Amino acid sequence: MFKLKSFLVTALMLAGLTAFAQQITVTGVVTSSTDGYGVIGAAVMEKGTSNGCVTDLDGNFTLKVEAGKILEISCIGYRTIEVAAAPTLKVVIDEDVAELSEVVVTGYQTQRK
Repeated sequence: MFKLKSFLVTALMLAGLTAFAQQITVTGVVTSSTDGYGVIGAAVMEKGTSNGCVTDLDGNFTLKVEAGKILEISCIGYRTIEVAAAPTLKVVIDEDVAELSEVVVTGYQTQRK
C-alpha cells in the first residue's frame, strides 16, 4: 500500500512539473526592413539564457523554448529587438546606421572614430 501511495504522489508531482515546463518549437524568418530579404547570421536568443540559434542563408531559424518566453534578435548593423515566442514568427528588423559609421576598417588594423 505504501508503494502505491509513493508511486501516485511521484506521478502527480512529475505531471505538475511537465505542465509548467512546456516547450514549443519556434520557427520563423528574420527579414530586413529596407529590402525585405532574409538576414543572414542574425542571433535569435531566449532572453536571459544561453539558448539560441543563428539564422541561415534565407533568414530562417528554428528554436525550442519554454512557452511565454521573450526572444532577442540581434545582428551587426541592425537594431536589437525583442518579441514574444510563438510557434511561427516573421520578424522585420531595422538597420542601425549610426552603429555602422563608428568603425573604420583598414587593410591591417581597425580604428575607432
